Amino acid sequence: MARRNHFWKSFGIGAAAGAGGTVGVLLALNYVGRAGHRRVVRLEKSIQIGAPVEDVFRTWLDMERLPQFTDVIEQVRRDGDRSHWTVNIDGRQFEWDAEIEQFILNQAIGWKSVSGSKNSGRITFSPLGTDTMVHVTMNYAPPVSLLTPFVTPFSARLEELIEKVLRDVKSALEARVEMPRPKPTEGTGTYGPTELGGTQHTRFGGAPNPVEFTRPPEAKS
Repeated sequence: MARRNHFWKSFGIGAAAGAGGTVGVLLALNYVGRAGHRRVVRLEKSIQIGAPVEDVFRTWLDMERLPQFTDVIEQVRRDGDRSHWTVNIDGRQFEWDAEIEQFILNQAIGWKSVSGSKNSGRITFSPLGTDTMVHVTMNYAPPVSLLTPFVTPFSARLEELIEKVLRDVKSALEARVEMPRPKPTEGTGTYGPTELGGTQHTRFGGAPNPVEFTRPPEAKS
């Protein structure tokens, strides 16, 4: 139990440090816990998306729809603050259950896996004019079978796939932004003029009314 607590404590420190790092690409390898001989891979990627921060954040929060944008993510099943992820890395499936540990509306989502492939991280969203800068920090503990001498090539591949997911989401969102808005039509009811296609929120697949979230309780060891 003590070893496990040390492992996740180290993950948390890594994620916090990454959140304040320089925007760009960073790949660093660190040993965590000599008893388990675990090596943690830390990855960072950023991308600028030509869409408002509210839309980008809302799209990412709708986790179950992410597989529609990229073939790297096969499936996401969400249940409250927990979710089950299945991803495809060169024909091999990796699965884990994750728990949201930080939630700041339109700014950041932090997570930690609670079973399966061990990983933690944080994705931040920053307005850049009318665009959004998305920055991902991820800490990942490869299975023992993937350790030296294979960990470095595997880490590089993970970095490529994170970038692919970001680019796939970017392409999907920017394609929607570039679509012409439908012309408004005059309604005759109590509510007056209406617009075809609904609000920006409903066009992106969300519920008609926004849902308020609060920071989940601290994870128990």
